[in-house]
Amino acid sequence: MIAFLFFLSGVSALIYQAAWQRVLGLFAGSDTVAASLVVGAFLLGLGLGSLAAALVADRLSRRQALVGFAACELVIAAYAGTSPGWMHALLLGPLAPWAGAGFAVAFAMLLLPTALMGMALPLLARAVVTGVSNSAARIVRLYGLNTIGAAAGALLGGWVLVGATGYGTTAMVAAGLNLVVAAGVLALRPPDPHCEKHARDEHTRAAPAERGVVIAWCLRVAASGFLVVGLQIIWYRLLGVLMQSSAYAFSLILAVFLLGDALGLAAGARLVRGRIVPSRVFAIATAAMVLISALLVLALYAVFAIPGLSARFVDGETPTPWHAIPVVLALVLPGSLLAGLTYPVAQLAIQTDAARIGRMVGLVQLANIAGNAAGSLATGLLLLDRFGTAGSLAVLMAMAAALTVLSAPRQRSAWAFAALLLATIALLPGNAALWARLHGAAPGAIVAEDRSGIVTIRDEPNGWAAFFIQGYAQSRVPYIPVHALLGSIGALVHPQPLDILVIGVAAGGTPHAAGVRAETRHIRAIDIVGADLAALAAFAASHPPTAALLADPRYRFERADGRHMLFADHARYDIIEADAMLPTSAFSGALYSREFFAITRRALKPGGIAVQWAPTPRVRDTFVAVFPHVIELHPAGLMRPDRFIMLGSDTPIAVDLAALAAAYATAPIAARFRAAGVDPALLAAGVGNAKLVVWQPETPRTAADLNLDLFPRDEFSLHR
Repeated sequence: MIAFLFFLSGVSALIYQAAWQRVLGLFAGSDTVAASLVVGAFLLGLGLGSLAAALVADRLSRRQALVGFAACELVIAAYAGTSPGWMHALLLGPLAPWAGAGFAVAFAMLLLPTALMGMALPLLARAVVTGVSNSAARIVRLYGLNTIGAAAGALLGGWVLVGATGYGTTAMVAAGLNLVVAAGVLALRPPDPHCEKHARDEHTRAAPAERGVVIAWCLRVAASGFLVVGLQIIWYRLLGVLMQSSAYAFSLILAVFLLGDALGLAAGARLVRGRIVPSRVFAIATAAMVLISALLVLALYAVFAIPGLSARFVDGETPTPWHAIPVVLALVLPGSLLAGLTYPVAQLAIQTDAARIGRMVGLVQLANIAGNAAGSLATGLLLLDRFGTAGSLAVLMAMAAALTVLSAPRQRSAWAFAALLLATIALLPGNAALWARLHGAAPGAIVAEDRSGIVTIRDEPNGWAAFFIQGYAQSRVPYIPVHALLGSIGALVHPQPLDILVIGVAAGGTPHAAGVRAETRHIRAIDIVGADLAALAAFAASHPPTAALLADPRYRFERADGRHMLFADHARYDIIEADAMLPTSAFSGALYSREFFAITRRALKPGGIAVQWAPTPRVRDTFVAVFPHVIELHPAGLMRPDRFIMLGSDTPIAVDLAALAAAYATAPIAARFRAAGVDPALLAAGVGNAKLVVWQPETPRTAADLNLDLFPRDEFSLHR
């Protein structure tokens, strides 16, 4: 029963994690650095909770340990059940001036619930373990069911609850699970006094592991935890691209990883019942985890040599990429299973004293969490930035080889696995070759990768150059006419567009068009994927129009989170144009929500205009709920009928379609677009024959079914 209740606790924990990462990301930023810091704050709280439990768990009776666990669940429910709502209100309100201290704020907000989560396993280990002989098996059983619960929570939260109910209601469901857990634990019959006596008898007979042995094993576990999370980041980078950064990608990959981890725990629980040499098994399992993962990446690289296969993953819009699930299972499951195998072995090696069960569990958990945090920060922020995906995998393989030898220096099998790891490094393709093939591009294609993302420029048969950002063809050269329209229309409508902000760079089509007026003096173009700017610079070497764009002194290109920049910055603009990503992309809800449009409105100068691509009717309803004066423009022949452009302002917007069409035909504007490969006649015809809908302050609006920060409906397309 306790194991089942701990399963439910795992479900709730992963649901909370998804909600907290999203809410804190709105405050601290959604780029890789901010996301890694939020994860770091989460893990730091778990680690402190593990340390606290390690110090106190063994001083409690079994009943007291159970009551302590139930109390943790009750406090988590009370704190976290409504946390998305009050966190959001605080972060975007009174705490807004502290946006620059995102990590400190995130840590402070997450410390209490994450520390209580970190205390759970040591407390339950103290409650259910009655002696050394059954310690490893019972601890692993608890941990395994909790991990299966976490996998279920990742899928339940990411694929069902958030899209159906939003983050607020999702957190309340998780809180309900915490309450069930607490009530179930408190309803259990107190342990038999004979069991308490049996445990005390074992206390007197046990020989505790030496401090040096415990430290050595904690270091092994930390190093293994580093490698596990490093591999997770590699998997997420590869599979996230193949799933085109779908909002469902992260929860799917995480759920498969946790499922594999739980299967490994189950296998390890059976393994430790026999006669094994823990150091040898641990070393081989860790080496095999990294080696098999690398071989599967090589297999993925080989399979994508099949002509046309990449088109199923990186061509076209795939908001619900069901076809990627087998690839996720094949790539993630084997390595994660071997990762789970190492935990029971570590428990077997150090659980020699029934009087210190909780302490040992807490120390191992702390070591694992510390390794996870270090692996997340080092791989996500440093290795990917410096070496790319293939290079980062090679670094992890070299580290695994060293750890294998150090863990079992006298075992020939350990040396053999280390040699295999080092030999396999030589088989890995270069980073550019890896990504070119996964995108169906020819060898030698321009590839740029850093911690923020991956960009590949693929030459098309018709002579175009397609820019793939995070696995999706965001733009191309020559520029797509609709991007030229999105960038230019605000500048042509505004009477004096001096300062312009463009969120989303891609191939540069929208920023290029924003500079259509000679009087414009500053154009700030930002992209959350810094690799896009590097790819654009490399492309400019052979494309004079792009080189001219980058050399224009009016422009400032920079890597930044557009939402966070508007939120934390005090600059004001005449035009703000947002054309960053599909609404089904992960975290896109931050750029299509009512709150984002409100932030945009505050960042406009008096009479300023917000230009917004409206890919869904819900985006339109959300936009007009914020701006009193709106122009809804349906250009003829340039966009799908269900997509259009919106201009919003605090003041009436004067739009003369005939004058706009004539502007595109004037010599300087037409010459600017022709030089970039855009036919100005298409733009003139699209505007001249456009359908125009005018929204005044008195025009009826709907207040229901909008995109909100805490309910990004369009992002979760399964429920759209």
